[in-house]
Amino acid sequence: AKRRAPDYTAYEEDRERVEGDTRILKTAMADLYSKGHTKLTMASDAMHEFRTMYNKGVEGRRCPFNTDFPKLPADKDGLIRCAYKGGWTYVSEKWKGKDLFMVSVFDVNSMYPAQMKYRRLPYGLPYEREKPVGDELFIVEFDCVYELKEGKLPMIQKKGSFRSVQAEYSRKSEGMEHLVLTSVDYKLFKEQYEVVSEQNHKYTCFRSREGMFDEYIDKWMVEKERCSMNGDSAGKATAKRFLNSLYGKFGENPVRESKTPKMVEGVVSWDSESSETDGGYLPIACFITAYARDWIVRTAQVFGDDFVYADTDSIHCLNAWRGEYDGKIETDPVKLGKWKWESLAYRGRYLRPKTYMHLCEMDVGKSKNGMKVARQVVVCGGMPDECKLNVDWWNFRNGAMYEGKLMGKQVVGGYLLSETTFNIRISD
Repeated sequence: AKRRAPDYTAYEEDRERVEGDTRILKTAMADLYSKGHTKLTMASDAMHEFRTMYNKGVEGRRCPFNTDFPKLPADKDGLIRCAYKGGWTYVSEKWKGKDLFMVSVFDVNSMYPAQMKYRRLPYGLPYEREKPVGDELFIVEFDCVYELKEGKLPMIQKKGSFRSVQAEYSRKSEGMEHLVLTSVDYKLFKEQYEVVSEQNHKYTCFRSREGMFDEYIDKWMVEKERCSMNGDSAGKATAKRFLNSLYGKFGENPVRESKTPKMVEGVVSWDSESSETDGGYLPIACFITAYARDWIVRTAQVFGDDFVYADTDSIHCLNAWRGEYDGKIETDPVKLGKWKWESLAYRGRYLRPKTYMHLCEMDVGKSKNGMKVARQVVVCGGMPDECKLNVDWWNFRNGAMYEGKLMGKQVVGGYLLSETTFNIRISD
């Protein structure tokens, strides 16, 4: 970037560049507006469209959407939020930090939309029972002592670790622990762990059914396939966003925090203020993510010692390229909810969740010193792209430091970016 003095005058080339960037944004927004997507965010557009479909012209407070997805009391939302977790991200202890060869990567075709279409999901106001009846969906809070079974993968996330890049999972409870789980997670918990003791169960139950999202999911899956066949990459990206962003609106927290800027001795600071909105119908988002975790953990178990890594909707494993797992997982390149063969890395190294490196197939036409070079894929949570230019197979290790990171801070007169390093630090 150019350094510009306070009295800098913009040149024609600067104006053209800014106008060009602005035109691209204008074209994209005009396309969305022409299709009726006029909300401030795509997630809001997705919710508006689903709500319209679900109500089918019925208006007022007694419309189906308001009846099936009501505003929850604050105490119930708070309880369910304790069971609301993200994707399962885990590196096998056997392969962590080791140099691996021929790593296969499988992705689920639209993981969360698949759960929305094929699974029973909750609706209506929750109710308490002494014990669930039949296959009722429920949230259970209880106290327990547990330890991971031999050959099983951990799935109980440690308290507080969901806020960090490096998610951690419990192998053994620290004395009597208090857990809050969905019925989906609870069933998996009993299969993965030896439960020494459990007590003080409290159940919050839901009515449930399939098919609530069929019309919405089917529409955008057809649109995604149509755009893919016609080479419309922008349209395909829009369809994917509509498929993936709806569930998150159901998980919106009713407590919002807004920030108001103010100037203090020439430096910008912020005043925070909390307010309450209707939020989303959290049970939907809670069970969608629970089903997704259940699916990926169970699939990872299928690979046994060949399982290497998982992240939300993808699994990395060894020996799949030999055909050893053909028929053991359902694969299809496009079908909703099926596993798709994504790539094959001939070398891989996994340091921690969201921190790994692949050397993939040779890039045709690229060479270094007259020799072909591999395509290098670096995934590292929090690492800027500029730092990744300094990463290679030999220096991608725990404790490594890379130049290229910019750290910002508020100063008198504006915001200062200063150069620093990015460090990979992995706790034991």
